[in-house]
Amino acid sequence: MKTARQLLAQKGNQTLSVEISASVYDALLTMAEHDVGALLVMNKGKLAGIFSERDYARSVILKGLSSKQTSITEVMSAKVITVSPDQTVEDCMNLMTDKRIRHLPVLDQGKLIGVLSIGDLVKETIAYQEALKNYQVLRREIAELKKALGDRDSEIKSLEELVNDFAKLKPQSSELSQLEAQISKLES
Repeated sequence: MKTARQLLAQKGNQTLSVEISASVYDALLTMAEHDVGALLVMNKGKLAGIFSERDYARSVILKGLSSKQTSITEVMSAKVITVSPDQTVEDCMNLMTDKRIRHLPVLDQGKLIGVLSIGDLVKETIAYQEALKNYQVLRREIAELKKALGDRDSEIKSLEELVNDFAKLKPQSSELSQLEAQISKLES
């Protein structure tokens, strides 16, 4: 599975945040403008907390506080759970499930390099499972080709090597198309 670093490279590492001096209202405006469910709270470039729609509902609305009068520091989650860039998507999913959170800041030696959402991780997990399924189909097709083309062993071995490389790469659809074309060429 991919690491947090690889996933951030793929999706981008743009982060949205507010300064620690912001009001809840300011944070809500930023969240609405960018259509996101959470913001990082920063203090002089350092991660100080995270503020989510859940924090707003539980700590502002239910307590009858005013969004304009309430400081973000009063309602943010100050104990932020983070991951390192080398943790796998599976590690991140397990952590989110165990801690019941939806956003994971990624810190590289204390420096914020991005944020992964539960949606990012689910999307990657589905893509990974799809790639595994495609890999299994290709392996079956190779086995069938071996039976049908026994005397073309070197071409089949070459194709097997490509399929194994394919499994290591977690390919994009263009790579899958290339492998399918090679299989078709062998069949003809």
